[in-house]
Amino acid sequence: MKKTLTILLLTFVIQVQAQGQGIFDGFKILNIPREDIPLGAEWINGVGANGLGTSEENITINRSIKSYEIDKSFKQSIDLSILSYFNLGADYSSNTSIDYTNLTIYTVKDFSKINLRNGQFVIYECIKADSIFLKVNKDINGTLKLKLDEKLKDLKLTSSSDFKKGVTFSGKQLFLAYRVFELGNTKVSEKSKAIKGVGMTDQQIIETKLQDYNLSFNYYNLINCVYPEYPKVNISNHDNFDMCSKKYLIAVEVINFKSQKINGEPIVKRFNIMNSSKTSFEISDRINSNIVTDYFQIYFNLETSFRVGYLKLNEDYSKLIIRRMTTPIKMLKKPQAPGW
Repeated sequence: MKKTLTILLLTFVIQVQAQGQGIFDGFKILNIPREDIPLGAEWINGVGANGLGTSEENITINRSIKSYEIDKSFKQSIDLSILSYFNLGADYSSNTSIDYTNLTIYTVKDFSKINLRNGQFVIYECIKADSIFLKVNKDINGTLKLKLDEKLKDLKLTSSSDFKKGVTFSGKQLFLAYRVFELGNTKVSEKSKAIKGVGMTDQQIIETKLQDYNLSFNYYNLINCVYPEYPKVNISNHDNFDMCSKKYLIAVEVINFKSQKINGEPIVKRFNIMNSSKTSFEISDRINSNIVTDYFQIYFNLETSFRVGYLKLNEDYSKLIIRRMTTPIKMLKKPQAPGW
């Protein structure tokens, strides 16, 4: 029994390690934490960021990093950067503990909005923490303590000043690392598909598949508003339809099979749409050495049927279009610039 449990535990650890590989590849640790990183800006190696970067609307949270996913060497590198900034030398490194809360990777969402060309470098991703906890398990003389306090003021971070009990410093934008990529030539393709299906009171979900996605449209609330007393009534309630369509939205679920969570499950996007509407959105993923951005257009229209308790899909109107932009990228392994 113990042998079996040991094998299972080792298998789990190996799986977690394998899944975590690559998360921190190519990230450059900042010399000091920054208030902001201009994601989407051109990167000129040896010089730094060129431009203000992309808009907040074009930045997305790629993933939140769990504690067990943090690579040991990566954490050590961040720790050394923090210690170096505070002028805590080698004699303090073994007497200082540093913890980071809510590490998050931020990513450029849509490359078509950053106005960069093939061959240029872009600041594509960054890692930030909500807060950093630093505790020095060693006496700090008055001069060093004053220097530590000044450093915290320079960073414009909220903190206390008792380093022996532990100092938590936090800021709205506490960036720790960044990653740079070179852009290749973008290729564009487009696919479309008619959405088909017949709605019934015991089957209020219509599904369709295209590219790497499965989409489902759940109109349970809408049909139950149109026919609140079905199957007792003997006539279809056309008068309710317009009112109910404005009041009750259709729940859409998009399952993205080309992108998985760390546990191997596909990424799922959920939102609501109004009946007889056109809906647009995009999903961007980094797949191996490519950035794949899919632009969706959904046309969806249900109508009342002459049959009681039924809604029918207008198949002449309802369709799904996916326009795909694929941009090859190459990681810049050692970005360098003064102050970075």
